[in-house]
Amino acid sequence: MRSAHANVHDPTPPRAGRGVVHFPEGGIMRVVGLDFGTTHSAVAVWEGHGAPRLATFRGSPAFRSILHFEPDLEDLRRPPRVRAGPAAIERYLETAGDGRLVQSIKSFLASPLFERTEIFGAVFELEDLVGRLILELRRAAEAELGPLGTRVVVGRPVRFAGDAKHLDERLALTRLRSALARAGFDDVGFELEPVAAAHHYGLRIAAPERVLIGDFGGGTSDFSVLRLAPGERRADAEVLGTSGVGVAGDAFDAKLVRERVAPALGRGTHYRNLFGEVLPVPAWLYAHLERWHHLSFLKSRSTLALLGDLEREALEPERLRAFGRLVREDRGFHVYRAIETAKHELSRADASRVRYRDAGFSLDAPVERRDFEAWIGAELGKIERCVDEVLTQSGVAAADVDRVFLTGGSALVPAVRAIFATRFGADKLRGGEELSSVASGLALRAA
Repeated sequence: MRSAHANVHDPTPPRAGRGVVHFPEGGIMRVVGLDFGTTHSAVAVWEGHGAPRLATFRGSPAFRSILHFEPDLEDLRRPPRVRAGPAAIERYLETAGDGRLVQSIKSFLASPLFERTEIFGAVFELEDLVGRLILELRRAAEAELGPLGTRVVVGRPVRFAGDAKHLDERLALTRLRSALARAGFDDVGFELEPVAAAHHYGLRIAAPERVLIGDFGGGTSDFSVLRLAPGERRADAEVLGTSGVGVAGDAFDAKLVRERVAPALGRGTHYRNLFGEVLPVPAWLYAHLERWHHLSFLKSRSTLALLGDLEREALEPERLRAFGRLVREDRGFHVYRAIETAKHELSRADASRVRYRDAGFSLDAPVERRDFEAWIGAELGKIERCVDEVLTQSGVAAADVDRVFLTGGSALVPAVRAIFATRFGADKLRGGEELSSVASGLALRAA
């Protein structure tokens, strides 16, 4: 692998031998790739031949990047009980929303504004949260794949998601390395996620290709242009350019929340204060509602007290009452599933509905694809500019790209695919393995 960009994006780029686990008793060499994602994570191992083996979790290669905390009711002085991935979702549903659900943790890695949080009386640093999630992912993967050892190659975005004014890439990598060490991985290499996806795509080729890779995650969209050549065991790759932008699936979800969910919960309504003044309900509450990784942090004493006051003073109190209930009962995950379902339906049809119902709130709102595409217009523009940037950086014209491989959930959004069909031609587009291609490629890269 030749890349002029590795040292720019990663102060400690992958080196030969990283990610290798030896098992002398069987004479087998295994290498490990770990894709820690905003929404989903995955693990793969490669044993020197064929395609990498992917761990599966309840039948899926995707492990939801989510944590559930609940207090130890037998002794409240003890730290809260923690579950991750499918077990976290299962427990959350069993307890009807009791406890606290934390998701999209990766989105905080580059933000120096988030250092620690208190959950049921216990203080957790960001590295604790990420480390616990990766530890549970590791344990679940080892139940199927066997020991993973201490060395791993881990995917990283070209640009970390976060507030651009405070974004600190070196901090993100330092935190991620610390979290990995807490999960038992103390020899870590990083690889750009679109480059990893290129290694996976390289398993398909029979002749050299100049390929543009688009990897769409929950928090970032990342692109690379590479020359790939088929090899005996895996493709040889030369990176020509990379680019990334902090826009992806979570940003698309946020627009659906803003336009279809938030108004039903009081966005745009008013309240009357003690002096008789009519004022708008604070918009920052709904900014948190739009960002899944911030929603659980509304469940604080001060915010709940504010919501209670607003409900009493609101001109439309039933909407604020529904919002307060959603926050108190930590129902954001259910809203998220409703949004996700509607978004997926819009990838297959011209219209859908956002449907949600619980004891205190119900919603059945229509949404048309043309409206959705208008709402995400600014985000689509940022993706287009990022694609132009990677082509310019690579010195490659769109007409000279042989294939375009798109992976990740948002690659299925028609307006996203149209960006690439327009620039490169629909016949050049390839896709698939949206939840596993990066992990597979990381295992190949580790070799």
